[in-house]
Amino acid sequence: MEAIGSWLAAELGLAPWIVGLLVLPLLFVSLIFGVRELMLAGMSRFAAVRAHKEVWRRVTRYVAALLSLAAVASALTAYAADIANALAPGGEVRTGRILIAIVRTVGLTALLALLLLGMKRGFAALDVGLWKRCRESGGIRFRGVVFTDPQRLADLVRLALRVVRFGLILFLFYLYIPLVLTGIPWTQPLAHRVMPLVLKPLAGIALAIVRYIPNLITLILILVVFRWAMRLFRIFMDAVARGDLKLGSFNPAWAASTFRLVHALAIIFVIVLIYPFLPGSDSSVFTGVSLFIGALATFGGRSSVSDLIGGLMLTYNETFEAGDRVRVGGTTGDVLHIGTFFTLIQTLDNERVSIPNSVAMKGEIFNVSEAAKAGGLKLRVGVGIGYDAEWQQVYELLIGAGEKTSNVRSDPQPLVEQVSLDDYAVTYTLVVVLEDPKKLLATRTELLENIQDAFNEAGLEIMTPAVRAVRDSLDPAIPGKYMENESSEAARRETGSPGS
Repeated sequence: MEAIGSWLAAELGLAPWIVGLLVLPLLFVSLIFGVRELMLAGMSRFAAVRAHKEVWRRVTRYVAALLSLAAVASALTAYAADIANALAPGGEVRTGRILIAIVRTVGLTALLALLLLGMKRGFAALDVGLWKRCRESGGIRFRGVVFTDPQRLADLVRLALRVVRFGLILFLFYLYIPLVLTGIPWTQPLAHRVMPLVLKPLAGIALAIVRYIPNLITLILILVVFRWAMRLFRIFMDAVARGDLKLGSFNPAWAASTFRLVHALAIIFVIVLIYPFLPGSDSSVFTGVSLFIGALATFGGRSSVSDLIGGLMLTYNETFEAGDRVRVGGTTGDVLHIGTFFTLIQTLDNERVSIPNSVAMKGEIFNVSEAAKAGGLKLRVGVGIGYDAEWQQVYELLIGAGEKTSNVRSDPQPLVEQVSLDDYAVTYTLVVVLEDPKKLLATRTELLENIQDAFNEAGLEIMTPAVRAVRDSLDPAIPGKYMENESSEAARRETGSPGS
């Protein structure tokens, strides 16, 4: 306590009794209550504290008051002898002057409080009136071009009023503090030393702002030009996306991605352009922070750069577009959005999956919708039929099942292919072309149902999966009509009659 008081007395040029009676008590009380406010602000993040906010404020207020009393008592105890000598009848300060100082201080404080209260109410009424007028004014327009909408104009006016109010409050305190300190006998030496301590940094800041005005104007001009250029470019790209404006072979689906790319490149260009005009850009601290941010972007943004390049390749190579049904890796669904870094796909189970563009580019991409545009998506269904069934009949049954299925094109007609002659069955593949590729699952289900119905009605067994049966090896597994022809030929050979 005495060490702090001695340092303050030496720095401010005050008598020790003034430090013990006024400076130290005010300093410690302000410090204690300031720490209390910081603690309350930090503790307010916890739900338990927010639920009992008033209780915590009351408890911390009592604790801060007790600590303040202890600090004031400690300061008064440390400087009791100096204070007693100063306030003695033969001391430096008389009772009359003390009373006058108290009355003067109370009067000036009351006047300051009245001015602050009147200023608060006056600015509140002015704020409401100007805000309402700005909202009704329609903003700032010139020949049909809207520079500022009503909401933004009202916000700017409100910000200007707050700046003016803050400046007036500083001016009032600028007048109040010297008048109060001058009227108190103990703080008269301090009256001419406190304000320079406050005004010198403010004067330095004001001078720096004045010197920075040319660079500030340059920055504002660059940002305004950038903003309006991007706004005009957005309008241009929106017209291209709607089809109102044609740009040769430029695909309208590229408009959104092109705007994002140009906007990102323009931001980088503007940052490079305004860097020399930023305050403190030539300082070593600013350079170090810039290098640190650049290092973070270099080592931490590799995947982001890969995703960005992948998004550009997906867009401009026309691999797919929003609304297409695709299969990317193990994910099948409809493309909702091709973003700068991610592609959003809604799966057949109505789940939304975000796939990094770099991952999509590394794997195989199947565009079902593109196949439909290029002549139709083909659906292949394989069945295994025993050797005792005629292939002509199998063809007829499969083609009939395909023609009976909805969402199957009649042109081209369903096609049957013989794939292989396996150990237990002949493998046939029915190929149909779909009308709507997004109904692939439903169409496949319906087609399989129709195939089963057709073969069941014809009395033919589908041998998939293969069924192995124990039979007499002398019984051939061939169609019945061939069995009849073979029996007739054998009978003719036994009777010696010539064949027909």
